[in-house]
Amino acid sequence: MLRGELTATQQLTLISSYDDLSQALEGAFFVQECVFEQLEIKQSVFQEVEQIVGKDVILSSSTSCLVPSSVFSTVQNKSRCLVSHPVNPPYYVKLVELVPHPQTTATIMDTTHALMTKECSKSLSLNHFGISKNRIVIVKIPPVKFFGPLMHLTQHSHPAGD
Repeated sequence: MLRGELTATQQLTLISSYDDLSQALEGAFFVQECVFEQLEIKQSVFQEVEQIVGKDVILSSSTSCLVPSSVFSTVQNKSRCLVSHPVNPPYYVKLVELVPHPQTTATIMDTTHALMTKECSKSLSLNHFGISKNRIVIVKIPPVKFFGPLMHLTQHSHPAGD
């Protein structure tokens, strides 16, 4: 699962674990949040991160269904905020969708695009509301893939009281 120019051994030396968020963020220039898809949790994470990192650190969320204006509504400097959402599974689909906050600067978008292209995969940036990838998936994958298990449960379940 190697990407970039480093060997597996070199990559492993760069991975560390911290119990303290301020230690984990020390020296960071890009912060990628990957918590549950609950708005309040994401906002809380970014409020805490913003108190620790410098003013030029890029703040990015991996949300797949929340809009950047909501996710970053509690952040003071919204010009450095965006969504960087990888398509799953990232090892096989090497694409990250970049969705700016309405106040995100072009420099932040360009820097993130360069980072994602160099280290992760290709990146897609469209200037519109919402996550494009979700729209593509809905069009390209038959509804039965989403609703199949649910349809099976409702069609083969017993009425209440049985």
